Amino acid sequence: MVEEGVDLALCVARFPGEALVARPISTVQFYLVGAPAYLLKSGRPQRAAELANHAMLLYYLVPNPATMPFVGPQGQESVKLTPTLQSSNESLLRHAALQGMGLAFLPNCLIAHDLQAGRLERLLPDYRPFELAHLGVYPSRRYLSSKVRTFLDFIVSDGRLK
Repeated sequence: MVEEGVDLALCVARFPGEALVARPISTVQFYLVGAPAYLLKSGRPQRAAELANHAMLLYYLVPNPATMPFVGPQGQESVKLTPTLQSSNESLLRHAALQGMGLAFLPNCLIAHDLQAGRLERLLPDYRPFELAHLGVYPSRRYLSSKVRTFLDFIVSDGRLK
């Protein structure tokens, strides 16, 4: 960021790394979704444990697909997921899910229109998979410009990224 003259980056992540400073802006909720065609062909999971038998389209920031944690009606449980496709591109995973290639954990803000239109269906709504943070990432607290600080204060107080 310093070498390229970037003052601020907005990203969804767990942590920015040791060389950067991050300010949380909001949280991003991920939903488990599938296309009606996939669900018709492969069945609709009723419990988190059943996901082990499904084609999974996973975002690379999924905490640990080998032991994916869920909080459900009976408390916390872990499920071993084997990705059919894993990518850092959420849009690619959305398109794969829309084509019926498998089930995906996608951020609500990316799929809200698809859910509303019935192109994707939310699965296991009683289970909470994981959340990630929207972060404002910048190189240094010491040299943070007033324009960047003002912008961060505004988007945190505005709440539209929620």
